[in-house]
Amino acid sequence: MVEENSEEEKEKILNKVYEWGVAFSESKYFKELTEEQKRG
Repeated sequence: MVEENSEEEKEKILNKVYEWGVAFSESKYFKELTEEQKRG
């Protein structure tokens, strides 16, 4: 049961981090980076 909850929590965290990445990639801050910085 603890392992199940851990997997669920891990999935939620990974989804949230993915959402942050998408939001950043669409932000003005990302657009201001050079191509080299974007590949980073």
